[in-house]
Amino acid sequence: MKTDIRLGNKDGFDFPLPVGACLTGRQVSLKTFRRAKIWNIPLAEPANTATAKNNVQEMTTINFKTIKTGRLLLRQIVAADIGNIFRGLSHPDVIKYYGVSFQTLEATKEQMTFYADLEKDETGIWFAVCSLDNKIFYGAGGLNSINKEHKKAEIGFWLLTEFWGQGIMTEAMPLICHYGFDKLGLHRIEGFVEADNVNCKRAMAKLDFRHEGTMQDCEIKNGKFISLEIYAKINTERQQNI
Repeated sequence: MKTDIRLGNKDGFDFPLPVGACLTGRQVSLKTFRRAKIWNIPLAEPANTATAKNNVQEMTTINFKTIKTGRLLLRQIVAADIGNIFRGLSHPDVIKYYGVSFQTLEATKEQMTFYADLEKDETGIWFAVCSLDNKIFYGAGGLNSINKEHKKAEIGFWLLTEFWGQGIMTEAMPLICHYGFDKLGLHRIEGFVEADNVNCKRAMAKLDFRHEGTMQDCEIKNGKFISLEIYAKINTERQQNI
């Protein structure tokens, strides 16, 4: 999913950021997501400490809980969100750099199944990003393609266009990363950005994601080959001995 937003001055920079169109990799495109290898492995309960085998921190079972800041609520996506999700994933500005789109509300049920299956299969977790009082739906973001063996996942995010330029993505994405590192025991979080999406690439750098390279002509979109830029953030707060 994707969307455009403008990062606020409080973030130290201010430019249009296509957020729904920002992270377009395998995590948001249903077609490419299904092509990707899905690690449908039940996640273990967290290890109590150094007793963990080989001193490697175990990944925890995905257990949905809300995340709050002074102005944002990140909560579980529910059936009633389908109207807002359709509104976002049918908007031309949101889907410009995004890997999936829908023409009807009925078709959007496929995306709702995608979100639900992430939780059921423990291959990811996506949040509805809302106002603190839960009255305004801003967009969605989360993690998918969780790989337990290698302790990594992919991140994605999109916003409804009326909320671009308010610094929402730069506030929400670190929360999602922290959830992945702290609650799920991830070591690496990846983001895939279409090569033409200059604003999003700039934003990923500002969010301390490191650019690792380009997958040249790796997917076909609208009848044309597209390239994806690879970004990653590593959990440096914990030493993990393999």
